[in-house]
Amino acid sequence: MTFEKNPEIVSELRKITKPQHDYPKLKDIMSYSQVGLYEIGFNREGLPLFDPPMNLFGGAPRENRISLSEGAETYVPRLFAEDEARLSNIMRCIIYYESQVIKRRINKDIKVIGNSGILQDLVTMVNMTYKIFSYDGQVFVAPTDRRINQHGPLVYSGKKFEQVMTNKTGACDGSHFKTLQEVDTGSGSFKVLIASEIDSYVDGNKVYNLKKNHSGNEKNTVQSKDKDNDKNVNEKEPEKEDANKKVEVESKEADTKGGVKEGSEKEDVFKNTEEEEELKSMFEGGDEDVIYVELKSMLCRGFKPGYFKKSPYAFLQELYNLKYNFWTYMFKIIIQCVFTNQKVIVFGIRNDSFKQLGIKLISLSTMIEFMKNYSPTHYERYKSATNTINTELTKIIDTIKDGVVYQFVISPSGYNLTPLPESQWKPELDKLIIKEFRDWREKGIVSDEIKKGKSYDRQLDSIANKGDDFHLMKMIGSLEKLDLHEKVDFANVAA
Repeated sequence: MTFEKNPEIVSELRKITKPQHDYPKLKDIMSYSQVGLYEIGFNREGLPLFDPPMNLFGGAPRENRISLSEGAETYVPRLFAEDEARLSNIMRCIIYYESQVIKRRINKDIKVIGNSGILQDLVTMVNMTYKIFSYDGQVFVAPTDRRINQHGPLVYSGKKFEQVMTNKTGACDGSHFKTLQEVDTGSGSFKVLIASEIDSYVDGNKVYNLKKNHSGNEKNTVQSKDKDNDKNVNEKEPEKEDANKKVEVESKEADTKGGVKEGSEKEDVFKNTEEEEELKSMFEGGDEDVIYVELKSMLCRGFKPGYFKKSPYAFLQELYNLKYNFWTYMFKIIIQCVFTNQKVIVFGIRNDSFKQLGIKLISLSTMIEFMKNYSPTHYERYKSATNTINTELTKIIDTIKDGVVYQFVISPSGYNLTPLPESQWKPELDKLIIKEFRDWREKGIVSDEIKKGKSYDRQLDSIANKGDDFHLMKMIGSLEKLDLHEKVDFANVAA
């Protein structure tokens, strides 16, 4: 992708800065790539490069619009079995990390382990239920949603959009990339380990070089262009800090599969640029060779292709005026990106025929600035997010007891933690804690597969062989029969 030829992209990437108030610190400690339904590898090969068709920026000509429904007739939505261990991949990843990487147990200050969704749900307060238990001195939070009510065509369009944005071909088979992130929310007493699914990345080294190549007059030209496109918009730009220090960047290269391989060379890529301090915070809490990019496809009726040519801030204003349930949708995206270290969001707008009208790249900083100006209530919830998480997780840590399984219900009205009936504790723990994890933590035993850097989920294979419909369910409806004029709350659609 030739970023140098798209000044607006350069302008937005310059805004990838740390917000002015306290921000959660995230550090990638381990990653895994899932291939299909059953196999995972403890590597970064499944992390795809953001590499979209360039003609989608600014709006695609009608003849070049990509169909997000092509191939949908063969797509089978992924459901979860009732007796499936929902934290199995995280547990296998921890086994590999502890036994093969650090040769010891993970830090004792990591008190809570789960998927990134638990942090997001605590803040957004959507209706969600988890099962929580304590094992070996740590609290595990397992989701219970089996995705029974997901809508096949909508889910498929989101998966297809991700393929298009990363220049991939082939069937949507469940392959994806997740990174294990150590989250410091500032509690002072504990940290959280979460597994976060990442859609794509931008090469951070290229961004640094862009800073070098696009300083001075080029920068002024970009800013002027944004203002010309948005003459009637009261756009507020984030304040930039002065900086006089040089930044050294660890040079890394991407392999041919889209993953990232470490290198050892370092170079000083800055010479007398005024944005050095901004760049120092750009990768804070994440790998400095990678900028994670969240990909979001949505339907927005009444959207005009010319809106793609507006500045990112003005583009958000148009969505705000048109999008059903705008803040429910956008607030969830913002919180998701904040707590997974994704600094860029790419919005794809489609029409009722599932044709991609175009895409818009927007920095998380611009999203937060827009929220601050247009929804002070959501902005205050955002600012207090870490306090909310610390408060609720502290209550959980202080309450739960070993050997007991709890149900944790989140709703717009609050949080409710209750123990399951005693008769369910052992059966639930046998289901929630996979045998490999017990073998490692209690006996120090590691399978040969995990030692070699991969794992095959035989539990999942066994469930499939029993005929469970968790991944054999046919698509709900069809593209032809789907009522496309029905209002859909995209905040609750996994697309």
